[in-house]
Amino acid sequence: MNTINVLVNNSDTHQKLLQSSIIHDLVDLSKSRPLLIVLAKLKVIAQLIRYDPLRAEILRSGFLDSLFEENGHLINDSARQLQTAAFEIILQFIEHNDSRSSILGHDIFTVLLQKSFSKYPHIRTMAVKVIAASSFQADTYERMLEQSFTSSLFEAIQQTSFYALSALQVITFMVPHDTLRHGLLEANLPIYLQEKLGDQSNYVIVLVTLKVLSRLLDYEDSRSLLNIEGLIEQTVKLTDHENPNIRQQVIVMLTTMLKFDHTRKKFLDVDVLFDLKWLLRGQDTEVSMVYCLYEMTKYGALVWFSTGWGFLR
Repeated sequence: MNTINVLVNNSDTHQKLLQSSIIHDLVDLSKSRPLLIVLAKLKVIAQLIRYDPLRAEILRSGFLDSLFEENGHLINDSARQLQTAAFEIILQFIEHNDSRSSILGHDIFTVLLQKSFSKYPHIRTMAVKVIAASSFQADTYERMLEQSFTSSLFEAIQQTSFYALSALQVITFMVPHDTLRHGLLEANLPIYLQEKLGDQSNYVIVLVTLKVLSRLLDYEDSRSLLNIEGLIEQTVKLTDHENPNIRQQVIVMLTTMLKFDHTRKKFLDVDVLFDLKWLLRGQDTEVSMVYCLYEMTKYGALVWFSTGWGFLR
């Protein structure tokens, strides 16, 4: 294998590799082979596909079919090292225009979503990483918005533990892209998120949900679909949360609301006593809260707060 790696990194030998049968031998991932041999092959293939002619030959060899077969190494959880190596290869195929269509033909997002719910943290991380990379490729949008993918995401949001967490992480990467965001909004994403924010049984999920909602506030099409009054009430209830990261994210949310006319008006009009003093007096939130107050001064909001609620007393 070391010899092959040397050959791969020498462009003069690429033609020789193509003329030999070595690539077809490499892509034989038969389960009868020892695990270490298959793992070594996958690592070499990951090197080969960096080069256009070698990548094209690997695609022609039927490599993807063996990778995605029912008991293939990308699907089967029995050998996690092999699965990780397979994900690294998939990531490279997605990043190249000439191979991305081949990957999309294998229902890749159904597989990735399934793996993002794996009980193994590093497998979940790899799957989410590949989905995130896919969200930057315009020709993947239609596949990502297929009903089975979005409905599976929303079903996962309503669950607990790593199912909801993985789904929220995937959505975080999708929100900044107009086509993907529109698809998520059409599927009523804001409703799912605000319902999830009401469940405070897992602080990590609360934190990620706040981050997704904060991102949605940055876009006019999603702001208009959010129940801003309800979101404000839900957010301020978290001002004294025991987790400092959540308190920081609350400030991010409030500061974001002040940036836009629609949300700022709702922020000032809603009939809720915001106990923001918790945030101003906290060691871990004082600096961020002072910045939030600075944002309020731009819109005359601080006078309203200080006279109406005794904020500065």
